[in-house]
Amino acid sequence: MDVILKNSKTIDLDYLGFKETNIFNKIGIAKIANFSLNHEELKNYYDQISININESTINPDFEEYADKWREIALIKNWEITKKGSLMQDSLFKLRSQFNTGIRYMSFYSAKPGLNLHKHRDLTGNLIQGFIRLHIPIYTHPDCFYICGSFLNPMKIHAKAGNVYALDTGYLHGVVNKSSINRIHLLIELEVNNWMKGYLPKKTINFYLHFLAFYFFWAPLSILKDPTLFIGLFKKYFKSAKNSFKP
Repeated sequence: MDVILKNSKTIDLDYLGFKETNIFNKIGIAKIANFSLNHEELKNYYDQISININESTINPDFEEYADKWREIALIKNWEITKKGSLMQDSLFKLRSQFNTGIRYMSFYSAKPGLNLHKHRDLTGNLIQGFIRLHIPIYTHPDCFYICGSFLNPMKIHAKAGNVYALDTGYLHGVVNKSSINRIHLLIELEVNNWMKGYLPKKTINFYLHFLAFYFFWAPLSILKDPTLFIGLFKKYFKSAKNSFKP
């Protein structure tokens, strides 16, 4: 992983050059401008809830990450979790700032030493009408997203105080080379007209990605693990009427 970081181009989403202005459609990560959010309240919410609640592993299928990639899930499959119900007033106030359906909301913890390999997710992407927002709460300059192609690798440090959109259909991973827990609030939400207003406009690069995703990457993933199709079927045919609304 050290070699990958060394060979990756550093991208600062606060200061993009002319050739990088449409980078979202190339790598699937963008800083969301003009998104009003009280980051201090969010930090206080995490500080309070994390005192009394133990983190859970994010994906039990990946045992190698069980101790270094963990979460406190607040909403799952549109519904408030038991952990989310412990501070409902704070959750309702946070939820009210997003004028769309939320399928998943969680405090993600990337522990020191996490090297989450580059991968693509079959959920949480624009092709299927969703996007993930990442809101850094505690972070460090040595925490990175790794993204881009294998021929053109990039690394991005997500800064506290910002809001980032992540299309998980693109290659992405996480590296924490620091000595602290990197804490993000992750929200997977429906892309309605309200959310579209914050996202960069689609370019030819998005449509090329669309074709590659549907006709190569998704079929390849399902061939490797047919149970993915069953999971996708259950998720995407579940009515949005079940979405959580305070």
